Amino acid sequence: MIESFIAFFEARILPWETARRGRRHAAGLTPDDGGAITTLAAVAERLGGAKVVSFDLFDTLLLRRGLSPEATHRKTAGMARLIGGAAAGEAIFAARHQLSGLMKARMIAEGSGDEPPLISIFREALTGAGFRGDAAAAAARLVAFEAESEAQGIVAAPGVAKLLRGLRANRLKVIAVTDMYFHRPEIELILTRAGLRDLFDEVFVSADLGWTKRGGKIFPLVAGRLGVAPEDILHVGDRPDSDVAPARAAGWRALHYLDRAGVADTTAAHLAESYVPSPGLRRRRLAAAYDIAADGPLGAPERIVDQLVGPAVGLLALRALTFAQRRGAARLYHLTRDASIIGEIAEAALARHPHLAEDGLRIVELAINRALGARLQVRRAADLWRLGPLTSYIAKEPFSVAALARAFDLPESAFTGRLRGASGPELQQAFRDGVDTEPLLQALDAGRNVVETYLEAQGLLAAAPSVAVDIGYSGTFAVQLAPLLFDRPAPGRSIDFLFLMTSRYFNGNTRRVHPETRIHPGLVLDHRRRSSRWATWNFSWIEPFLVDPERGRLLGYEAGEPVFAPSPHDDATRAALLKLRARIRARALRFIDDFHGAPGDLEEVAALLQRRFSRFAGRPRRAEMRALRALAHQTGQVEIALRDPTRRVNPLRLLSELQDMKMSDNWTQGSLTRSGLGFVNAVMADRPERDRRADTRAMWD
Repeated sequence: MIESFIAFFEARILPWETARRGRRHAAGLTPDDGGAITTLAAVAERLGGAKVVSFDLFDTLLLRRGLSPEATHRKTAGMARLIGGAAAGEAIFAARHQLSGLMKARMIAEGSGDEPPLISIFREALTGAGFRGDAAAAAARLVAFEAESEAQGIVAAPGVAKLLRGLRANRLKVIAVTDMYFHRPEIELILTRAGLRDLFDEVFVSADLGWTKRGGKIFPLVAGRLGVAPEDILHVGDRPDSDVAPARAAGWRALHYLDRAGVADTTAAHLAESYVPSPGLRRRRLAAAYDIAADGPLGAPERIVDQLVGPAVGLLALRALTFAQRRGAARLYHLTRDASIIGEIAEAALARHPHLAEDGLRIVELAINRALGARLQVRRAADLWRLGPLTSYIAKEPFSVAALARAFDLPESAFTGRLRGASGPELQQAFRDGVDTEPLLQALDAGRNVVETYLEAQGLLAAAPSVAVDIGYSGTFAVQLAPLLFDRPAPGRSIDFLFLMTSRYFNGNTRRVHPETRIHPGLVLDHRRRSSRWATWNFSWIEPFLVDPERGRLLGYEAGEPVFAPSPHDDATRAALLKLRARIRARALRFIDDFHGAPGDLEEVAALLQRRFSRFAGRPRRAEMRALRALAHQTGQVEIALRDPTRRVNPLRLLSELQDMKMSDNWTQGSLTRSGLGFVNAVMADRPERDRRADTRAMWD
C-alpha cells in the first residue's frame, strides 16, 4: 500500500507540484525599471545605434536541459573520489562553498579580482586533502570533466542562432560576457556543442579577467579591450543585479531579458531533481538516462549487447582509466584474449576524453594464459604437484603424462624413469618424491624464462604502479605471478587487477597473491553479494561477446611477441562475431560519453548493472537462453572447440548434474532453463546467505 502511494506520488503529484512552484517563482520576478524584453528577437528592435551587442550566456542564450548545477558538482566530486579517494571527493564538493568564498575574499583584499578560477579552487582543495599526486594536473582533469558534463546538458535557446546571424549581417560586433569560474577554453567548448561559437566575435569570461559582472569592473575592462566607447555597447542579460545595473553604471546600455516560461521550466526541473526519490524511482531514472531501461526478456544478442554487455565493458574501461589515475600508473594492461576489447575501448575513450587519464598513460596488451602462467610457479620439484589440477582443467582429461605434455607443450624427452607413462596418484607421488624430475624441470624452466622475458619487456616488473584489467574470474594469474615478484623485488612496484566478474575461487586467491599485488572483486558480478552468488556460479555465457574471435589460443612467444593459434571460427561465424564486437565497442563508448552528462556516480551505475546481470545470469528466460545458445561458444584450453554451452539436465540426478556442470564450464542456469527447471534458479538465487562483506561500496576506496 505504501509503495503504491509512493509510486503514485512520484508519477503524478511530484511533476504537477514542481511545475506549479516553477510558475509561481517565475511570476514573482520583477522586470527592470528600464523596460524588460520577453523575447530575444526583441533585441533587434532595441539596438538604438549600438556598434557592439554583448550577451550574457547562461539562462539567457544558453539553457540548462541536463543536470542541475548541484548535480553537476556532485558528479565532479564523484570523479574526484575515484581518482583521489573519499577525502578528495569531499574536499572538491565542499570547496564550492567555503574555500571558494575564502579565495574570493582574498582576491578582493589583494585587489586582484573577485572570481577565483575553478582550477585554482580544485588545486587548493586537493592539496589540502592530502592528494598524493600532481594536484595541479588532477585539478585540470576535473575541470575538463565538469566542462564536458556541462556541455552535454546545455543547449541554445530557440531562435538564438538566427538572432546572432542577423546582428552580424548588419555589421554589428557580437560578443559574450559571462560570469563563470571556467576559463575561456571550457566556455568555448560549451558554445561549440551548442552550435554558437562561430557566431561570436569575442568571448570574455570573468575567470580570465579576474572580475565579475556583479562587481562591475569587468565592463570597463571589456570596453577597453574592444577599443569601443561604453555608450556604443548594448548588453543583454537575465539578471538585473549582474547584467543591467552594473553595465549601466559602467556607461553601457543594457536590456533585461525576462523569460518567465524558461525560468518556470528550469525551476521545476531543479526542484524535481532535488527531491530524494525512492530507490525504485532512482533506479528507473538512472536506467532511462543510460538507455538500459528495456523491459521484457533480452531475446537477441544485439539487445543483450545494448542493455548489458556494452554498458558493462564501458563501465569497466572507465573504472580502469580512473583507477590508473588514482594509482599514478604509467601502464594499463588488458589481458588477452579475453579483455582485448577493454583495451580497445579505453584507447578510444581517451581519444575522445583525454581528461580520463594522466598524460603519458600507456595501454598495453598482456598476452598470458593459465598454461604459460603456471610455469612461473614451478621452480623446484616440490612445486610440480601444482600442475595436477591445472592439467586436468586445461586438457579436459584425467591427470597423466600425456595430458601434462599436451597442456604445457612439453617434449617426450622431459619424462624419464618413473615418470614415463605414469598417471594419476602414481604421477603425483613421483613428483612428491622428486624422482626423475630433473628433465621435466629443465623443460619447464626454459618455458618459464621465455614468459619472464616477455613480462619484463612489457614493463610489468618495473618499479612503478600498474593496473591490469580482465574479464575475471578468480585472479589466477595474480597468484601465478607471486613467485616471480618475490624473486625480483622492486621498490615502488604495485599491480592492481580489476575484473568484470569474480567467482567463488576469488576469496582463496586473495591470500595467495604477492603483497605488491591486489585483486579487486567483480564490477558487475561480485561473488560476495548475496544477490549475485548464484549468478557467479559460471560465466561461460559471456565469453562469445568478449573473447577475440580472430585469435585462437595463445601458443607462446617468438622474438618477444605473442603467437596465437588460428581462429577456431569459420569465415561466416567470425564475421558475425566481429560485427557484434563492433556493436559492443560503439555501445560502450556511448555509455562513457553519456556518463559525463547523466545523473549518478560510477558506484550507482555499477549497482544498477549488478542487479541486471544478477537477474540475467542467475535467472535467464527461455528467449535469452536461446539467444545465447545461438552464439559460437569456445571451450577447451589445449584445443579450442565450439559447443553449445547448455545441456539437458536429468532432474533425478540434479545435485550431481549441478556439480558436473560447474566443473565442465557448462552454463548451469541456462541448462536448467532449457530443461524446464527454471524454478531451481529462483530457489538458488534466493538462498538465505549472508554477504561476505556488508559494505560492497568499499571496493571503490
